[in-house]
Amino acid sequence: MVLTSNNLNARLNKDTQFCISIASIPSNFGTVLHNAAYAKLGLNFAYKAFSVSDIKNTVVGIRALNIRGCSVSMPFKESIISYLDVIDESARVIGAVNTVVNEEGCLIGYNTDALGAKIALESINADHRESVLLLGAGGVSRAILFALRQLGFKQVRVANRDLNKINNLKAILPCYPVAWSDRQSEFASLIINATSIGMCLEDVMPVDAPFLEKSRAVMDVIVAPWETKLMAYAAATGKAIAPGCLMSLEQAMAQFTLYTKNPAPKETMEWALRDYYYTQRISAV
Repeated sequence: MVLTSNNLNARLNKDTQFCISIASIPSNFGTVLHNAAYAKLGLNFAYKAFSVSDIKNTVVGIRALNIRGCSVSMPFKESIISYLDVIDESARVIGAVNTVVNEEGCLIGYNTDALGAKIALESINADHRESVLLLGAGGVSRAILFALRQLGFKQVRVANRDLNKINNLKAILPCYPVAWSDRQSEFASLIINATSIGMCLEDVMPVDAPFLEKSRAVMDVIVAPWETKLMAYAAATGKAIAPGCLMSLEQAMAQFTLYTKNPAPKETMEWALRDYYYTQRISAV
């Protein structure tokens, strides 16, 4: 069951616990999945996405309004850390937070992206002996590197426009910095897009078609649109693919458990995911 505005309003009361997501360009992905799961389990929770630009005062608002949980998206996964009270060990190693839980006024930062990334990599049978090209060096790249470390990868190249940001990733996993202009200079069996390229329909692919065709598998972190040009081309050329929705679904399920202390109803969230993308496809026509 996907929660609609009508049955959400019917359940809101003074005891409702609110969870939110924050991003510079938010989507309804988390809103649809979390509210569907709350409804399935009959929990007095509600979830809403917000576009924010001031992370310091956003955290002040979370405290003041006693927001139960907060999903953190680009570009705040690193900058939010200094405003939290406690950082979970894995999030500390990663250096990025995508989940905040309010435990009686104490804001605790977690990273569920790493779990989602690990499951996404396993879905395409990622082999630790493969060479990897990771595009981007932001907060989500940190989580992906942590997952690659857990899986034993050693041949990892990271391409970014700011090479200094790549140097800061080496504490997570030793990797080779590559200038953005040189990202296609060497073969990579596994290509991972951890940039925002693909969020806009007019975006070109982050790598050229001939370079992509030589790879074995491709992973993306973009949730909307439902199919980026990178994923569409990779699928059409027979590559193993892990679209952004897979990583996001798994990390959202982990967030749900942190917020509610209940196991996530996976089947319900998967159905909500299908409904979300069906709506996306219809609206794009």
